[in-house]
Amino acid sequence: MGRSSKAGVTPRPLGAGWVARWLTLMMRWLRVSAFVSVGLVALLIFNAHQARGQVSERMLSMGRELAPLRDLLRGTQSARINGENMFLASTVSDQPLVEVLNRFEQHCLDQTGGLRESFAALPEAARAQVSAKAPAAWRLRHGVMREEKEREGMVVCVARRGQGGFRAWVGDVRRFLHDGELSHLGQLRYVYAQRTETGRTHVLTTFTLGSFNVYRALGQLEPTSGARLEAIPLPPNARRPMTFSLDGMPYAAQLFQVPGKPEDVTRYYLEQLPRLGWTRVMGPGELYSNAVLTRQGKTLTLAAFELDDSGSSSVTLAVGGAEELTAQ
Repeated sequence: MGRSSKAGVTPRPLGAGWVARWLTLMMRWLRVSAFVSVGLVALLIFNAHQARGQVSERMLSMGRELAPLRDLLRGTQSARINGENMFLASTVSDQPLVEVLNRFEQHCLDQTGGLRESFAALPEAARAQVSAKAPAAWRLRHGVMREEKEREGMVVCVARRGQGGFRAWVGDVRRFLHDGELSHLGQLRYVYAQRTETGRTHVLTTFTLGSFNVYRALGQLEPTSGARLEAIPLPPNARRPMTFSLDGMPYAAQLFQVPGKPEDVTRYYLEQLPRLGWTRVMGPGELYSNAVLTRQGKTLTLAAFELDDSGSSSVTLAVGGAEELTAQ
């Protein structure tokens, strides 16, 4: 979580605006990663063709949300979602929007694990029959989704190696459904491209390399030890915690739901955290249950909101490099 510095060089203090923008990036990327991986896999496995338009539009929308934060990224940034590793990269290209999307789509089509060849080998009559009866599923037959508009577009796929074709795909789907490991199916590839005012193309990509367990990332399995926030416990009845951190950056965020009122959540943390060395700076707030605490150069911001009449609360914990705050 910490950021190393060269000998004799004092790291520049992090301002509130800088920390807030990094945390915003993490929260939005968390939503993108979860939605893209789950949405695409659901479409590929269950042929939910009625939802294809909604999923593709949502993926475009999430790309738009990330775009204003592109200045925070330099090259490729590694992140962890409940300990599962995923990458985000940002660049600006002189290539036209269409060409950028074409290149990524071709990358996906070149790595279908033999699905492309299996469909191409079907008799022409069989291909015509399937495409007529299930046109939406037929467009996704290679595991590649593309959506394009005048000034923006996206391509998403699960890149597969080998030439196993249909038979290997069915077996890999069963393995994925059993344990949630996305790498059984392949590696996630998502690109959002947007034409800039100067005519260039801004490109945001999210991808996996190696293992990525979707069930663990979504909080359905016990997270790895690296997914826990240091000296910040979870309430015993917390549901589906999702922890997001950026490798090499002193920021992390954790989201979860818990039965009870927001003030109960804040009371729990204001009782537990001082025992672990945290000092209250402010809170709880009057409009909603929030608090700010510091410990060993880090600042923790807690916000708890009542979800609905079910009696549960949504909780966000954000940890960043501390500013010079004085306990009140």
